[in-house]
Amino acid sequence: MEDFWKSVQTIQAERGADYRAFPLFGAVHWAELLVAIAIVVLCAIIYRRCREMTRQQILRAVFVLMLADEFMKQAVLLYTGQWNVTYLPLHLCSINIFVCWYDAVHQSRRSKEILYALCLPGAVVAMLSPSWQRLPVWNLLHLHSYSIHVLLILYPVLLLAGGFRPQVHHIRWVLAFLCATATPIFFLNRMLKTNFFFLNDPQGNAITAFFAHCLGERFYLMGFLPVLAAVLSLLYLPWYRAERHQRMLCARNQVAV
Repeated sequence: MEDFWKSVQTIQAERGADYRAFPLFGAVHWAELLVAIAIVVLCAIIYRRCREMTRQQILRAVFVLMLADEFMKQAVLLYTGQWNVTYLPLHLCSINIFVCWYDAVHQSRRSKEILYALCLPGAVVAMLSPSWQRLPVWNLLHLHSYSIHVLLILYPVLLLAGGFRPQVHHIRWVLAFLCATATPIFFLNRMLKTNFFFLNDPQGNAITAFFAHCLGERFYLMGFLPVLAAVLSLLYLPWYRAERHQRMLCARNQVAV
């Protein structure tokens, strides 16, 4: 229990900035990934069999769990005197907690599109290259980081299981939301000397560190552009093909009539 309440900064001060509790795709990492997959698949199967009213209640319950998870983190850090501005919920995954909140209340088409295109891949990438490697496995913030990302994957997967179908022409909403959040956060980072969205420093994340290695620290942000294009293409191509196939069937039926 000695390390259970410690933050990343406290652990790094004690064990060094290079400390990692487990290797990527080692036994611990695979165990976390497999448990997450099992939880998401099981919940999606249950959700699909529920009535619409029950589905709405489940979505709200998932959001409440997210909110409680985030509140617990903030409260513990404040109580133990380890809180600082870097723990504000302003990373991409953290901001999607508020998008889930909006969607759980309003059931908005736009919020669903944002959760599918940004929250889902962002949380999946976080699970594949977890920043909580820097914390011992039996640590509150490690468990929080893991559980909150499982919930952030679960919410949009439940939307898909419930019948939500993304549409290519709605990508403009996703890009508008990304620009509207990233732009002020870029300048906020400059003011607070923080690194939300990893916009001001490539270190601390395996993917942005790779961009810096390939493009240099000055231009590492350029690496986001082809990656964003590739991710959106992968996410929307199946739905585009399904939509196109449906239009072709409708056209054939009209000709036959």
